[in-house]
Amino acid sequence: MGNVLSVLLLDSDLTACSEIVQMAETRKNLCVSGLSPHIREATARVRSSRQGQLILDLELAAETAGAPPISARLYRSVYAALDTVGVSPKAVGYAYLAEAILLIYQSPTPRFCAVLGQRHGKTEASVERAMQNALNRAWHVTDPDILHECYTARVRSRNGAPTLTDFVYFYANKLRMEG
Repeated sequence: MGNVLSVLLLDSDLTACSEIVQMAETRKNLCVSGLSPHIREATARVRSSRQGQLILDLELAAETAGAPPISARLYRSVYAALDTVGVSPKAVGYAYLAEAILLIYQSPTPRFCAVLGQRHGKTEASVERAMQNALNRAWHVTDPDILHECYTARVRSRNGAPTLTDFVYFYANKLRMEG
């Protein structure tokens, strides 16, 4: 076993992962699979469980071959970037945004919302709306100075928040430059 990664699962993820819900109730370690298309297998330990969400510490066992490996450092970088610009971890779009950034980091695709929707059993529009709502909320509640410091790309949107595509590609490229 190698890297340890903390994962926040929301209601929509919990219904798809009944093993994890059972594990949360018994507070045992469990070998889980299928949490992410990038992680084949992991040992999970429940760190926190509240109604509607579950925080797991995953110890990664193996990652999928073919794609560039996504390390725990990359996950931490993405979550830190989202936290810095004020995207709430409670927002449904938070997890989608993180996954979209990592998806684009691995292999740029113009229809990332469709890919994420298919992975999570949601429509493309539902995923896109959740991510854009999370971004809009962050841009309205976070100090503008912090936003200008962390997000240096131009904001061309009518509502003053970046477009979803601009935001996701900005942070995916930023990860590539750092890594």
